[in-house]
Amino acid sequence: MDTFPGGDWNVYIQPEIYDVIVEKKIITWDRVFKVKKRYVNEVKEKHFSWMKSVLKKHHTKFNDLNEFREFMKKKSLEFSLDVKDRMTPKLYVKTIFFEYMANEASDKYADRFVQFHNAMYMGNNAN
Repeated sequence: MDTFPGGDWNVYIQPEIYDVIVEKKIITWDRVFKVKKRYVNEVKEKHFSWMKSVLKKHHTKFNDLNEFREFMKKKSLEFSLDVKDRMTPKLYVKTIFFEYMANEASDKYADRFVQFHNAMYMGNNAN
């Protein structure tokens, strides 16, 4: 079990431009396929492993929360380019998660990952 519990997550699915017909399709699609529930479960189950995976690629400690958020923006952009190439729904959820971490996650929540990363980085680079 990871050290960051799954927490309470919400998923909102909406068209970029509001359209009542598309909105009805989204509601039906969610009712039939339980998409929101599946996406919420995906985030709950995988967000910590996603974070560990990208944080391994950051080879220095974060000096502050802004540096962490900029790194999250960069990762989100990288994933969004992959989504355009592959149109993988689960990759889309992962991309949105990193956008959330970059722009909307509370400072307290984001700082937990900064502290986690910095502790792991310092532990791996101790002389």
